[in-house]
Order: sequence, then C-alpha cells, then structure tokens
Amino acid sequence: MASGTKPTMAVIADRKDAKKLSFAKARYITRGNPRSGGLASVYQAMDTDSGDTVALKIFRAGAGIDTVIEESFRREVQALSDLRHPNIVRILDSGRDEDNDAHFITMEWVEQDLRAVAEKERFSDWAEYYGAVGKGVLDALVFAHSRSTVHRDIKPSNVLVTDDGAVKLCDFGISKIRNFLAPGVTLAQFASAPYAPPEQDDGSYSYSRDVFAFAALSTVMLSGQSLDSHAKLLNALEDIPVDEPVRQVLRRSLSLDVPSARPTNAIVLLSELERAAPVAPLAALPVVLLALTQRVRGIVEYDMALKGDLAEKFVERDLGQVRGEDVPPQPGKDGRSIRLYGNKYRYTAVRSEGGNQLRLVDAVEFPPSEIDKQRAFCCDLSVRLSFVGASAQQSSQAIEGLLERLATFAGDQKLRKLEQREQLLYKTWLDLLSAKTELERTRKLRLAYEKRDAKGEYLALTLRHDPADTTIAEQDVAIDAGGAHQFKGSVVSVDGRVVLIRPSERNRVSLDDLPEQGFVETDTSKTDSALDKQKIAVEAVRFGRSVNPDLGKHIVNPEQAEVPPAVDVDFIQEDIDEDKKDAVLAAMAGPALMLVEGPPGTGKTTFITELVLQTLRAQPSARVLLTSQTHVALDNSLERIVKQSNGSINAVRIGQKENERIADSTRNLLLDAKLPELRKTALASGRAFMDQWAAARGLQPQDIRRAMGLERHAVLKTRLEAVDAELRALEPKLTDDHRRELDAEARAELDDKYQGMVRERDELERDLKESIKDLALYVESKHDLKEFAECSAEDLRGWAEAYSDGTSSGMQLKALMLAHADWEARFGRSREFQAAVIASSQVVAGTCLGVMSAPGSNVITYDLCIVDEASIATPTEALVPLSRARRTILVGDSRQLSPFQDPELRTQGLLERFGLKVEDQKATLFNHLREGLPPELHKTLTTQHRMLPAIGNLVSGCFYGSALKSVEREPDQGLAGVVKKPVMWYSTSALPDRASRRVGTSYVNDVEVEFIVNLLNRVDFLLQKGKTNGKQASVAVLTGYGAQRKQLHTAIQTKRHAWNSYSEIYVNVVDAFQGREADMVVFSVTRSELQGLGFLREMERINVALSRGKEFLAIVGDHYYCQTAHGADNPLKDVIDYIRRNPGDCGLEELSR
Repeated sequence: MASGTKPTMAVIADRKDAKKLSFAKARYITRGNPRSGGLASVYQAMDTDSGDTVALKIFRAGAGIDTVIEESFRREVQALSDLRHPNIVRILDSGRDEDNDAHFITMEWVEQDLRAVAEKERFSDWAEYYGAVGKGVLDALVFAHSRSTVHRDIKPSNVLVTDDGAVKLCDFGISKIRNFLAPGVTLAQFASAPYAPPEQDDGSYSYSRDVFAFAALSTVMLSGQSLDSHAKLLNALEDIPVDEPVRQVLRRSLSLDVPSARPTNAIVLLSELERAAPVAPLAALPVVLLALTQRVRGIVEYDMALKGDLAEKFVERDLGQVRGEDVPPQPGKDGRSIRLYGNKYRYTAVRSEGGNQLRLVDAVEFPPSEIDKQRAFCCDLSVRLSFVGASAQQSSQAIEGLLERLATFAGDQKLRKLEQREQLLYKTWLDLLSAKTELERTRKLRLAYEKRDAKGEYLALTLRHDPADTTIAEQDVAIDAGGAHQFKGSVVSVDGRVVLIRPSERNRVSLDDLPEQGFVETDTSKTDSALDKQKIAVEAVRFGRSVNPDLGKHIVNPEQAEVPPAVDVDFIQEDIDEDKKDAVLAAMAGPALMLVEGPPGTGKTTFITELVLQTLRAQPSARVLLTSQTHVALDNSLERIVKQSNGSINAVRIGQKENERIADSTRNLLLDAKLPELRKTALASGRAFMDQWAAARGLQPQDIRRAMGLERHAVLKTRLEAVDAELRALEPKLTDDHRRELDAEARAELDDKYQGMVRERDELERDLKESIKDLALYVESKHDLKEFAECSAEDLRGWAEAYSDGTSSGMQLKALMLAHADWEARFGRSREFQAAVIASSQVVAGTCLGVMSAPGSNVITYDLCIVDEASIATPTEALVPLSRARRTILVGDSRQLSPFQDPELRTQGLLERFGLKVEDQKATLFNHLREGLPPELHKTLTTQHRMLPAIGNLVSGCFYGSALKSVEREPDQGLAGVVKKPVMWYSTSALPDRASRRVGTSYVNDVEVEFIVNLLNRVDFLLQKGKTNGKQASVAVLTGYGAQRKQLHTAIQTKRHAWNSYSEIYVNVVDAFQGREADMVVFSVTRSELQGLGFLREMERINVALSRGKEFLAIVGDHYYCQTAHGADNPLKDVIDYIRRNPGDCGLEELSR
C-alpha cells in the first residue's frame, strides 16, 4: 500500500491521537505516530508546498549518542544525495529545525516494506523471488558498491515496496558511520540479526557484509519463517526452494568464519547468481516468411550441391541466428533493401509486393572470420526466418516489426559511433597510462652487490659491476632481507661501484639483517601507486562512478555544460579587481565545471581565496578540496585563505612532514601536526576526569597515576604487538608477484591499509617512549622504571593491580583505568579517525595525487574542488581530485608550461606500440576544456599586479597579445637605481668566447656564468654601499639547461658568503620555478652558435622565465643568435623586437672585454 492507498480506520485513529509536528517553518506537517528505527524516527508527513505525502525522518538526540546522531545525519544526506537509482529511495530535502532541535530528511513516501509483503505471500521458487524482490535489491547494491558506498544494514524493514511492486532500498544512514566518532560508542547496538555477519566491521570486508545480508534476506523471504540467529538461518538455507547452483552461491555468501570466502561485493554476487540461476525459457520468436529468387537458389544449389527443398532448409539453418542492417539508398533504385547475415552467406532481401514475404535476391559467400566481423556490427532482428510457419498477416506484422527495429538500430548506431568517438578520449588517456606503466617496468633495475657496509645511518653497497650506464642515482631502492621482509631506502650518491643509500622513514629492517651479498632493485611502488590512482579516477569518471556522475559527459562534451543563472555576492577582500569579481560570481553560480585562466601576476591566489571564503560563507558545512600540481602555489593559496579568515577556517594540509617542499607557513596544518594536538587535548581531559573521580572517593593521586601509567603502557605494548603482527601478515601481499594479480583499485586499497598500519606502528613506538617518561614522574626507583620498560604487558597489568586500592572504589577504578588505557592506545591512531579529522575540515589541501594518499580519500566527497596550476597537470592527474567532487574549478594558464613529456616513451617505441602521438603527451584537460566550454564558464584574469609595469607590459605584448593590463605602481625604492632599466638584455654577441658547449645531452655557456656572477656582485655592492641603505632582495637565476644550472650554482655558491644583500638566491631550471616569484630574475639563454633553438623555441618556457621577476628582469645571452636563428617558432626574437621598440623601459647592452 503506497501513498495513494486509502487509510484504514486504525490508521485514521492513530493519526487523530498523535501529536502533530511541524518542520522547516511549517512546510512539513507530520501525520500519526512514527516508525522508530535505530537512529531516527520516520513520520508520514505532508509537504504543504506541493501537497505531496513524504517521509520525514527525524534524528532524535539521545543521551550518550549525540555525536553519532550528528554524523549519521550528515552522512545519510550525503549518501542518499549521491545515490540516484530507481531501486534506492530518493531524497527530497534536508536540514536542521531549530524549533524542534533536530535534523530532518524528507524522502519519497512508501507505505509498506518487505515485512508486509512476507506476511501476505510466500515465494514459490528463486525465479519468483528474484524477479519480484532480489533483482531490485541487488541492482541497488551493485550501484552503491560501484560508488564506494556500503549499506551495512540490509533487512526487510529497509526494503520498501511501492504500489506497483517496485522495491526500493532505504536507510543508507548507517553506511558510513564509524565507531571512532566518540570513545566507547559503537554501532553494535544498531546491527540487525541475523542479517549482519558475526565479524567486527573493521573495514576489511565491508562490501561482503552486504553480500551476507542479501543472502540472509533471500533465505528469510524464501523460507517464510522468522529467523533470529545464524544457526537457524543456515538450517533454513538447506530447505528453501532453490536449485542447487543458487544454493551454493548463497551458502558461500553466508560464510560465518571465513569472510573472504564470500563474493567480494554485489557486482561479483550478481555475476555468480546470473550464472547459477536457471535461464527462463525464451518466448517464441515471430516468423517472417521467405521466398528465394532463382539467382539465390542457383547459388546455394551450386555451392552446396543441394536440390529442391534441401536448398530452402539450408537457408533456414544458415539464417537461424540472423543479424541484419539496412542497405543505404542507391541512386536510380526504388524501395528498401536489407542485408541479412547468416553463418555462410550475406543475403540481400527486399519486401515482396504483397508485403508478407522477404525475397532473397542475392547471396555472397564470405570467409567465416569476415562474416563474423560483419555480424558483430549488425542488429539482432529477433525473428525466425522460414518458408512456412506463419500466416500472411502474421508474417507481414513481423516484417513491420523487423523494419522498425532496423530503423531504431540505425539511430542507435549513430549515437553509438558518437559514443565511440567520445570514449576515444578516455582510451587515449588510459593508453598513455599503460605506456607509462610499461616504461616503469622497463626502467626497473636489478644490480648485484658483493659487499655491504654500514656508514653511520647509511648503507654502502659495493656493486659487482660499474653502474655507469644505469640511472640508479636518486632512485628509491629495495633489498630482500629474507622471508617477506624488505629493506627500503633512497640512493644518495653513486661513486664508481659504491652506492650510498639512506634508509627510508618507513624502513623497519636493520642494516645488520641484510645479506652480505645480494641484489638491490629500484623500487617503483610510489610510481605504480600514482599510476593506479589515475587509472581508478579515469574509470570512475568514464563510467559515471565519480561523485558527480555527469562529470564524464561534461568532459567529453564541454560545449553542452549547463550555465547556471547569475548570482550576486558581497565581496570579502577589499580592492578586488573587476575581472576577478566576474570570475568569482560565475563560480558562485554553481556550475559543475568551470575554467579560469590566470596569466602571470593576475591574482590567481586572490581569486581562489575569495572563492573559498565565499563558498564557506554561503555554506559553512561545505567541504572544499584545494589542489595544485605545485606545492608552492598550493601553500600560497592555503596560507592566504587561513590568514584572510583570521584563522576561523578549519583547514588540513595533506602531505608528508619530511617533504621539504611544503612551506613552513602551512606545516602546522599537516595532519601529522594536528593529530598530536587533538590527542593531547582529549587525553588530558580523560586523565583529569580520572583524577577527579579518584579524589572524590579518597584514593591516593600518586598511586592512581602510577597505576594508570602502567595500565596505559601495557595497552600500548599490546596494541604494538597486534599492529606488528598485522604488518607481518600484510608483507607477503606487497610483493610484485602478488600485486600484479590485483586490479588498480585493490592495489590502492592494499597500499592504503599498509601505510596506515605503518603510521600507527611508528606512533605507538613514539608513545611508548613518552609513556616511560610519564611513568618516571611517579616511580622513584630507576631499577623499577627499567623493569617496567622491559617487562611484558601481562606483568605490567600485574604491577598496576598491585598499586591499585583494594576497596570497592578501587576495583571500580581499575575497570575504569583499563577502559581508559585501551581508549588512549587507540584514540586518534586509526585511519578511520584520521579520515574523520579530514572529513570534518572545511578546506582540505594537497597536490593532485597527494590528496588520494589521505585516509578515507576514496569515500570522502567534496562540494567544490579547485585545481590550481591545472595547465601543467596531465588529464589523468587532474581527474584524481575531480572524481571526488560535485563541482570543479580549474585554474591555470595555457601559455605557460605543459605537463612533463618523458622522451623515453617515444625513443623506446611505446607511443607507437600503444597507438599514441607525441601531442597526446602534451595534452591537458585544461586546454581540452578551454576549447569547448561556453564563454560564461571560461573566464580570464587580465589585471596584472606582481610585475613592475615595464616587465608586465613586455610579458603582455610578447605572450598575451597585449591583453594584460598592468596596475601602475612605483618601483621598490630600496631597489630603484640599482640597474639602468627594469628590463635589460645583456648581449654576449660581441664576445669572442660567447659560444656554448655541449655536456652530455645538455649545454653550458661559461661566459654567461661569468657575467651573471659579476652582475650579482655589482648589484650587491650597490645595495650595500649605495643609497638603498642595506636593502635585501630575492633573486632567481634561471636557465633552460641542467648542465648550465650546475655551473651557475657552483659559481654563485663560491661567492655567496660575500654577498649580504640577497635574502635568497634561487638557481634552477625554468620548469622548477613556475608558480614562484622573486624581486630580480636573471635568465641565462645559454645556447649560441648552434643550429636551432632547442628549448628556446618553446614560448611557454620563455614566458615562465621572463614573468617571475617583480622589480628587475635581466636576460643574458647572444641576442644576434636569438634574433637570426632559423625556425618559425622564435619567441626570443619577439622579445628583442619589443625591447628595441620600448627604449624607455627596456635596454639592450652589448658586452665587451
């Protein structure tokens, strides 16, 4: 009985007596008494806006479970909003009603659940049950599991049945709640017997819990009994009316002791049941009558040596599984022709004049392989072709149906071809990932060593052979240490045959445990993991499993992206430019996908900051994912956001604390930095409570604290032993052989679990040391303290009991201490707790791939994702964060550097092998969308603030068609007068030794190195001794060549001690400086007197090099060579021409000896 069913007198009486509640400012008015569930009460209610009957789910606050209620509400809204499927209850609205002090959700109303159906009827066999109930429930679970969502509470009351018999799964609220939300609170009280399996839900077999529950539900429904235990469930399974293959699948699904024996998830279960279930008999196909022309009869009789009706019987058999297609209209020929594909011949058929037969007018024999290929692209006609077996009218109707089917198929074929072209985009991206995976495999080195030595904390290996031709330097390596143990580290240096290795932070193998002789291998696990993350993201977006299921469509057809209505906001940052305001307003309108181009100095950070602040002001509970391809850009934005909000925004930075590229200004936001503070606060509160409890009962504080310390130390030891055991059990699964057997998602889950366990082990070891220090405060004897540090957990508990009070209060305290110590050992360590910290943050920041290393990354969803420096991310790198968000803003600059293109993909023939082009390596999602998104969703920032107008105008004129407008400002007075003009080209063209020389695959120019050192020396003198009065400046010395960078770095370091005017001198290649800035930039051209420009012909690289300086830009190189070098692409010629046209701001000075 559904919402339109007439209520009974009992229901009317119930409604009359019940107190009416109103929610959402009286929009929803309840009727009758509620249905109470584990976490909420469900009322039938009226939506006064629409007049519809809805289900109003109210989350009540009960003592002790407030946090569970809060999390349950937020997660159920999220789960239901993301799961849109015909067999899942649809959410209509949600919110918090302050008058009732409760949260609510409104959903479509369905009167009855599966319990009511079971009371009225019993299913006679599997086919009847599966068709009426099972298939709908399983389809809903397949959909949810494919989107990383687990139900965890499948039972008859959570399966609703509509008036027309459709089943709808409800109550996903329990699916993502974890017992880390509040100490001592678990979900055990909400589990439902016998539908929940017996093992603890620790995340290991979450999907198989739903498999178990589905099998239990099916058994209960088919048995017609009320089963309240697992034993009764298994007994009933043997008696239900199903065929044995189905029973075997259900039996495995109900495995109590071995969860891994169950089908992994609903997708696997569906596949197994469809193989096991008996196939329903097919309905008889309509018959189309055939007629043979003499031509076709002659061909068949001749080829097959058949006569008379034997030829007709052969044709019937040949067309037994017929497939067909329309023949395209031909000039001069009337009527419609059809091609019919049999197993041997391709026939041409036309409709007879009477319309009740298909006349076969031609037959062409094809090789079996060719005709199979043709059949694969044709329509299944779903008719039986015969010379008898139907009346003329029946055959005529069947032909009409056949022609209609062909017309529909032809239309579908057009869409299918369009889809194939669309999917080619994803195929290209996946093929590129496969090529990179293969490249990493070929790069893997295995080198024999004949000696090992410990050099302090480092490991020195003497290789058997000189590794001169290998690239082991600066690589991660691994050494088998016996069993499943591996030593892991990074190569620091290679000197002849001696390789020096620094053990990694996560290494647990002692140097002494390594074999004297053995093999050292390059460790590609980090790269493999990064590629796996990208493959998972591509597949999720491609097949609609991303958080925004329409994201894939938007990417394939960006021109069809919906433009939402404009909105208006009050801007938070003062003096924000109009171009940035325009971009913020477009983003705040809520488009699913948007692109913002931010040329150098135009304020991408300002735009991002305003957008994040506006988003959180409009929706404080929103979660924003802030990502970038560079740590510099990411930390700049995150620092500005936190500062602009006066620290009120709850932000977390994802990254490793040992990563030197993370800015000091955001290190306090790292998860590793936040967790200790959270633990410290929580533990202090718990200990204070214990002290108060003991003091109120007259117990001695010193003894209590000592006993607490011993109990805590015992629990820490026990937990460490358990974690070590779990890690040992995991290690065999981390081998290359085992990993190759797993798909990308399973490998990612394995890595995630292992990393979480390693992190917890490291924290436990640190806390054990701290625990001993705490004990020292309450233990006077050093001998006792030493014994406590070395004795077992069991002995520690014995000591704790010895120090405890023997009174009844003391016994109660002992129980409290045990519970508190166990809670302390676990609190804040689990991956689930860390995931909760991240999920509760308003802003989560990390690199595109780094964010997916965070705990819970595969289940946490985001309302908004911002990808900065998106123009240097590959499409698959960008898809990693995009796949986790409801909407995305890409920020970048198509005229700056593109993603790294590994030349070995081409030189090793991998591009050709995987059908890829060189351009595929350079492609970005940013440029793809830039070419397709509607103008309203493609904004460009044009107001430039960073560079002095003299520099900004050069960059605008040479690289942006003069579209950028630099804000007028005075030069920094501390640097004014140090150089002649803000833009200077110091030309080496007249110097006899100006030529560059080749070093390996790179280039060096000694005369440029010499001049740059002298230039820095001169500027330092002027800053120190001149009118600037000790002004300090930051300097970036950039080049396009690695060998020149080394030469410059060495030369500058020898003089660095004498220069006091520079706060920082950054010497590097151009690519490493994108997203950064400096007061002065010196660009070393390097190449001279060579054929071709090499890197210098790349506009994007030159643009980055010349747009980093705020006050002064110096270019050092052979200007005549740059101006006259052959080639259509020569951005430096444009720069020289601009300098000559603008002598007021720019200068060109020829150097001489």
